Amino acid sequence: MAIFYRFHGIHIFRTLVLCGIFLGAFSFSLVANASIENKDRSLRAALIVPSVEARFWGNVIDVAQIAAHELSMDLKIYNFQSDKIKFLQIIHDLSKQQEKPDVVLFNVTSEDDMIVFEKLDEAGINFIVFNTGLGDAKNKEVGGPRGKYKHWIAQIVPNDIAVGKDMALDLYHEAKKKKSSAEQGLVYVSAVQGRERTVASDQRVKGLVLASAEHEDFILSAISSGFWSQSKSYNAALRLLDRSITPDVIWTAGDMSAISVVKALEDKGLVPGKDVITAGIDWDEYIFEYIDDGRVYASYGGHFMDAAWALMLAYDYHHGHDFIDDVGVRIFSPLSRIDQMNLSKIRPALEQKKWHDIKFKMLTKTHNPDFAHYDFNVLHHLNIE
Repeated sequence: MAIFYRFHGIHIFRTLVLCGIFLGAFSFSLVANASIENKDRSLRAALIVPSVEARFWGNVIDVAQIAAHELSMDLKIYNFQSDKIKFLQIIHDLSKQQEKPDVVLFNVTSEDDMIVFEKLDEAGINFIVFNTGLGDAKNKEVGGPRGKYKHWIAQIVPNDIAVGKDMALDLYHEAKKKKSSAEQGLVYVSAVQGRERTVASDQRVKGLVLASAEHEDFILSAISSGFWSQSKSYNAALRLLDRSITPDVIWTAGDMSAISVVKALEDKGLVPGKDVITAGIDWDEYIFEYIDDGRVYASYGGHFMDAAWALMLAYDYHHGHDFIDDVGVRIFSPLSRIDQMNLSKIRPALEQKKWHDIKFKMLTKTHNPDFAHYDFNVLHHLNIE
């Protein structure tokens, strides 16, 4: 056998070389085909939400499904029912699936939940945080998206500090206008926050505090927790109204809390919009009638689109169009105000869910190379502004 090997060594070597070339070419073909298939197949996306019953989250899901359909994405919805243990179980299951999602979308309920980031990053799954994300300090600690967690490709959230501040200042100025010249003096502001130590509520309250520091006559007298619940917000409002000084303004962290404030005011014999001014956040469809008749001053919103915008960014990223040089990786989606002045223009579009008409495909750089800049203002896409 040894003699045969030496005698035919040149032939064997030549055969092995040819086989190596063939196998190498075959292997390259498989990799290339797999790469092409990976780009051509439907992008798998997972959207994790805390509720499917709440109207805000219903709109989030609706518009995300429209965007996914437009982009031929395979989108699965997971509802953790505001249960942290269920949320962690969903993340664990997704990270262990044989066919893992290409991207996971979720909102941060607490900055202590970094295990979620670690799980997805270790599993090699790209993820985008939307709606509520990490604050400035925590972002700095982990280096933000694409820092410590390489698969955290973006965060797209409303600027909750800014909206909390804007609403507070709008209410302050409105209260000043309603006071007669004889009454001009201090403006007493109370607040119904969401749940303490939740990112959205804490950030919005931070904006409120910043607003109060801008005017000496802006007196932030009390903050009570409504726990994102109508009944608890109603009780919180009653506590605020039982204090020795009736506030001129009751600032709230959300529309449902604003509606609860209205009920509390009416039950106390006060006139909402006249004796006490309030406003909310979310563009909940139930708030519109309250704005229309003046019981609620305004609602700030548009962030129900954030999951859809995140899917667009994930789609472009997957197809080689990174958005980092356009909008960066920490993105603030704009929130717009609906009040009595513009309600008649915006309300029909929202109630008729005109976002079904948005051509999400043409808002991506994959399908529209001439598209200069991402625009996340929903009013522009509804042709309202």
